[in-house]
Amino acid sequence: MTPLHDARDVPDTDLTKPPSYRSKQSFVKPASPASFASPLLTAQDLADRWRVPKSHVYRMSRERDLPTVKIGRYFRYRLSAVEAWECEQEAREP
Repeated sequence: MTPLHDARDVPDTDLTKPPSYRSKQSFVKPASPASFASPLLTAQDLADRWRVPKSHVYRMSRERDLPTVKIGRYFRYRLSAVEAWECEQEAREP
């Protein structure tokens, strides 16, 4: 009988080990429950909202001009953070 999974496939989450031996996943700080109230937008959602090309949103993300949430290789944008950023940008305009 073969095992259902290989033990090497299971992430190391033994909290009895010192932090240097635990996997990176154990160091991820959970988001506050309040931050989940605001939905995540895609680059296309922002491009449609601002009526700009999607590539412009990605460029601003790469240059860290926008508040982003990085999910793996994907950028997402919390609506509340984007709205706050928009207000900051409006306040900067002469």
